[in-house]
Amino acid sequence: MAWLNAVPNEKKKTRRELFDDEEIDVGRMPQCDAFFIIEYLFDVGITLGENSLTHSEIRAWVENTGINLLPWQAKFMKRLSVAYLNACHESKETELPAPFNTEYFDSANRYIKSMKVKNSIKKIVEDK
Repeated sequence: MAWLNAVPNEKKKTRRELFDDEEIDVGRMPQCDAFFIIEYLFDVGITLGENSLTHSEIRAWVENTGINLLPWQAKFMKRLSVAYLNACHESKETELPAPFNTEYFDSANRYIKSMKVKNSIKKIVEDK
């Protein structure tokens, strides 16, 4: 998800927007057995800008929504927020392939490789 939502270096749009512009189907995300945790995370907010969620933010969300979390669920949401933020930073690399390889992301990976070739050719032309 972070990979799709990242804005690659020297681009102005997220990968998701670039793929939509090119009508590339990126398919669905992998199956998640604890999807409700992902829904909770989206409800709280995956990150606080350039910072991961804090336990205070999660606790405030619990108090405001009345949803009771088990300790492992709160810890997992915090870890997911940190992982998402790290993946966002790593995913700014333009040629970074999709984080998992499925048939859905083959076209996305081909697009990234074609953009790498296009950028290389563009640089050669500009250097002349």
